[in-house]
Formats: sequence, structure tokens, C-alpha cells
Amino acid sequence: MLFDLASALKKKDLSRLRELIDAQSMVYVRSILQAPGYPKKDPLESLSDTSSLDGFRRMEAQLFDRLGNGMEQDACRYAWRSGCPWVPEALAKAVLVEDRGETAIYAVDNKRGIRTWLLLKKTDGLWRAWAIAESDQEARLIASQEFSLTLSNIRRELPARIEAKAKARADQQQATKVEYQKRAAEIAQRNREEKMAKEAVSCRILRMNTEERVPPAAIPRPPYMILSLILEVHNTNSFAILPKTWVLTFSRPDGTQVKSITMDHNTGGDALPLAAGERKTLMLTTRQFDADCLDGWNKDRYAAKAELLNGERR
Repeated sequence: MLFDLASALKKKDLSRLRELIDAQSMVYVRSILQAPGYPKKDPLESLSDTSSLDGFRRMEAQLFDRLGNGMEQDACRYAWRSGCPWVPEALAKAVLVEDRGETAIYAVDNKRGIRTWLLLKKTDGLWRAWAIAESDQEARLIASQEFSLTLSNIRRELPARIEAKAKARADQQQATKVEYQKRAAEIAQRNREEKMAKEAVSCRILRMNTEERVPPAAIPRPPYMILSLILEVHNTNSFAILPKTWVLTFSRPDGTQVKSITMDHNTGGDALPLAAGERKTLMLTTRQFDADCLDGWNKDRYAAKAELLNGERR
């Protein structure tokens, strides 16, 4: 059989290679050996968490692709580590290590003398390469009856287990997506309600006083302005609302916005909610800002508008 395999590798006869190599078993065997905790722990659970059926199929396809174009043979010929037996001339000289009747272990040495153990199995009268080992101990482990039972169990149970867990993850992701969309809709609805509630609080500036001040020479800051504002507000909502912050916007006569500043509501002694339908006069917090921010502000050159920026429904 090894002569047939060597010949197929040399000719890159992909059809014949598929007959002589059980790539699916090789992928499963390597996955079992690399499973966390093996052999002390059953690999079924960890493989069902970390593997995918598409991943197994891709590994099988990649092996035959590389064998078909000769890349694997070239890589194995001068490989520096074990686990790569696909060298035609090396397979032709392989040494039988153990013969168990329906199974056999061969030692294959590449050009560098790096040894790989290739396991063969006879199925329906045909010998096929079905596993690769990187040490004599590993080869005997793979050839053991216990490993054979583990492999049979993996091949029987793993596909269904992977699909079940994949479905559970998909269901969880869908549930999370639905919850996220629900939460986003709730937030959007609340934002709309808050926006409508703010817009339903109308206000009119009754008086606005500004005073420019120059800090002492010891304080390294530019001149600043003190702003006092008295508003007449009307809550047209059907519920009470507690104003938190107001925004004052200055603009030129042509409507071009020049400056916006925020003013806290609850420091002027008027921190009571506005009842539904209530009309009230409020004095807002005095606010300091740079004197040159309005480029010589005065009521003839700039218009001012006050709006509720945020508030709490009560």
C-alpha cells in the first residue's frame, strides 16, 4: 500500500490519494490529541465548544489541495519537525514498527532524518492511511483500543453536539439582538418624549444683564462677563417638569449663531418643578464667560434666545 501511496504522491494523482488517505479520520485524530486535558478529560465537550464542521471540512480539503499541487510533498521532504510523512521516496523506505493485523504503524524518515509515524488501517479489504503521530508513544496511543473507542464516539456524537451548540449560540444571539432592539426602541421613545416635553416648555427673556469685569493683575485670565437672566416660562405639558439646565443662544440679526452657553437652573432659588400648565418667572444662575466671546456684545447687535436643555418629568 505504501508503494501505491508513494506513487500517487509522486504523480499528484488526487483521485488515487483520496482512496488511500482517510483525511477525515486524520483531522479527528489530531483534534482529539490537541483537545485541552486529553487523555485525562473526555475531548467531546471541549471539541464541541471550539470546533466547527466547516472547519473540519476545510482542513480535509486543504490537505488534498496541497497534496494535489505538490506543496505538501515539498514541505515534508525537508521539514524540521515530525508530523509530515508525505514524501514519496521516504514512504517507499518506511519501516514497519508494529503490525496488529488490521492496523499497522510505519516509521517514515524525511531527508533531514526527522521521523513521523504513519498509521494504516484495513477497511473493506483496502489499506488506508488514517492517522499521523509525532512520536512512537503517540502512535501506540492512537492504535490502542481505548483511543479507537474515543474516536468512534467523537465521530458519532460530535457533529450533532456542534450543531446543537451552534444553534444555542444563534438563539442566544437572536435573543440578545431582540433585547437590544427593544431597549433601543425604548430609549428612542423616551428621547422623543423628552424632546416633546422640552419643546412644550416655552420661555421668554424678560431681562438680561451683562457686566464686564477685569480680574486682578495677579490672576492670569482675560476679562470676563457676568450674565444674569430672568425668564418667563410656561409649562404646556400635561405633567410637571423640573428644569435642570437651560441653553442660551446668541445670534446675529441675520440668524447666524454666534455663541451658545448653558446655565444651571437650580442655584437661583427656583428649583421647584413647574406644574402642568404653570406659568412662572425664573431667575437663572449667574454665569461667567469670556468677554470677547461675543465680540463686544450688545442687545442691538445680537439677539438672545433661551431654551430648556434638559429636565426631569415629575
